[in-house]
Amino acid sequence: MPTGGVTLDAAGAYLDAGAAAVGVSGAVFGNALVTGDLTGLGDRAAQLESPARQSLKESEPIVKIGFIGLGIMGKPMAKNLMKAGHQLSSALAMRQPP
Repeated sequence: MPTGGVTLDAAGAYLDAGAAAVGVSGAVFGNALVTGDLTGLGDRAAQLESPARQSLKESEPIVKIGFIGLGIMGKPMAKNLMKAGHQLSSALAMRQPP
């Protein structure tokens, strides 16, 4: 996740290159925290949103996930991850009798 110096114009390029996220707080907030300029903040957020959405549409957001424990809670979570198209590897941890 690139942070520091990421501009609104460059954020989309980072996402296109494979970054899972970008840190752009300074670029988005600008001076809004000091001046209270929420209109400018909203405009900058909208400027960032467009390339981010475009990057997500163009890429396949498939993630390889390792999952340990397929019990009462783990099994439904694992099913939902697979339904979403993610690749899942799982393992069961079982105690051996003494």
